[in-house]
Amino acid sequence: MVPGDSPDGEATPEDVRQAIGTLSEEDLYRLLKYARYCLPGTGYEDPMELIGEAVSRTMAGATGGKERHWPKLRVPFFTYLRNTIRSLVSEARESEEQCKTLQLEAITPTGTSTEEFLGHLQHHHPDALTLELARERQDQAKADLAKIDSYFSGDDEVFWIIEGQKDGLTAAEIREMAKMSQTEYETARRRFRRGLDKLFPEKRKQ
Repeated sequence: MVPGDSPDGEATPEDVRQAIGTLSEEDLYRLLKYARYCLPGTGYEDPMELIGEAVSRTMAGATGGKERHWPKLRVPFFTYLRNTIRSLVSEARESEEQCKTLQLEAITPTGTSTEEFLGHLQHHHPDALTLELARERQDQAKADLAKIDSYFSGDDEVFWIIEGQKDGLTAAEIREMAKMSQTEYETARRRFRRGLDKLFPEKRKQ
């Protein structure tokens, strides 16, 4: 083992600094574009702030803190940094205020805006059963997304498709963000569909 290396392959501060320096212009462009798409609902003001937070927490982890740790022997730095941005976004969106908004959206009837429903709630409060069912749907949706993310964790092209669809992007926008050709995109889409069939065979039959 080289002096200074961690026994479990986690990066040192120098590893992180070197990795940042080796990011290409295309890597930086893709990270910026991804961070920009992730901003809504997070509280971050611009994509560079989000990327900076990911780097800051990584450096804190590399110096022995309980922050993010880059397993440099297993995960390329670009992939790690992108995943860290996604994790930070999830944390921000799961703040107390955001959770309240999501719960309200979950029980808002189809065809009714949240504002209209809020007005209705001033006189009619949802019962405990309605709120519990909404929480159950949210928990199941989170579990399903975690299952999907884990299954496709090593497939970068499918990752971009998943993230793009979450944000309501068009196929062209996803291809542009991920730098995929039409053929690569269609091939990744087929992998995605086959993976979903394996993960959720019961939904395929519905």
